[in-house]
Formats: sequence, structure tokens, C-alpha cells
Amino acid sequence: MTDKPPFSADQLFHVYNHANGGELLFQKEYNYRYFMLLFQKHMEPVVNLAAFCLMPNHFHFLVKTRTLEEIKNVAKIQDLILEDVPEFVSKQWSNYFNAYAKAFNRMYHRRGSLFERGVKRKIANDLEYAQEIVRYIHLNPVKDRFCETPDEWKHSSYTEIINQEFRNVDEGLLWEIFPEMEEFVIIHKRKPVRS
Repeated sequence: MTDKPPFSADQLFHVYNHANGGELLFQKEYNYRYFMLLFQKHMEPVVNLAAFCLMPNHFHFLVKTRTLEEIKNVAKIQDLILEDVPEFVSKQWSNYFNAYAKAFNRMYHRRGSLFERGVKRKIANDLEYAQEIVRYIHLNPVKDRFCETPDEWKHSSYTEIINQEFRNVDEGLLWEIFPEMEEFVIIHKRKPVRS
């Protein structure tokens, strides 16, 4: 499976990336919040969010690209002629990361690229694989020993989902992946593999 499948319409993707050279992407609480605010601005028009986790030096999202009609409408609102859906969605990701990097560089008086080159992604349309990706995303801070349980890490969608307080996650999409809350809870109780 390649790390660069095209961002076709109506597909689930695991999207992830790291900071360049082991730097931090998020140094203060504000950085985490701002990253998600920019996600809402740049990405929500073209994707729905099923799960996320922001770690100090990397991030993970499970997203579903919107339908072709929805993406066409976004392009129309932006006064663009949509010729290539994957290219348009990739450009939205690029705009998102550039906006964050520029603000981060200003705030911390740094220069240059913040993210590793290119947005990494894998198609996750298989239901079992999508469930495993959600689990992996939420258990990432446990695996990396930032916390003991996923509910202790506040920069992920785990608590939002468990408490059913959907601020970032698209509830309908989540329940397509986990038809019942019980399935969501059970899959997260399996112990993560330590790296």
C-alpha cells in the first residue's frame, strides 16, 4: 500500500505526518488548539473527521473525503474551476499546513519547513482496518508513554467520542465505522504494542 494514494472523493484516509528533524509541532497548549481551528477552516469543507490525535512531534487523522458534489461546491465558493479532485484536496492540505507553519514560525522566531515533505496517507476503506486505525490513533500517546490510558491524553478525539460531545469529530461518520459504542469501547481496551 502506497503512502501517496490520490485523495479521491468519498474515501477514508489515514493522514499523518511528523515535524522536520525531530522538532516539536506543538510547544504550548495554544498550538494544539490553533492546529484544530485551522483544520476546521481548511479541511472541514473537503473532509469529515472520524478520529484524530495530536502528539508533540506528529499527528494522525482519520478522515473521509466529501462527495464529488460537495467538493465541487467548495471549489465554486472559492471561485475555482474544479478540474482534479485529488489535486484540489491535496492543495487544501497544503494550505492548512502552510498556514500553521507560518504562524508557528512567527511565534517561535524560526524559519524553514516545519513538516516533513508531503502529507502521508493510506486508504482505510475496509471497515476492520478503519476500526484498527481509530484504535491506533487513540492509543498512540499510550504507546509512546505519554499517558497510561487514552482518556488521559486531551489532544485526541477519544474523550470527545466517549463523552459523546462531538466538537471536532463527525458523529455520523464515526458511527459508520463503529455502529455501536460498545464496539468502540471494546476495541480500545486491547493493550497497545509498546514500541
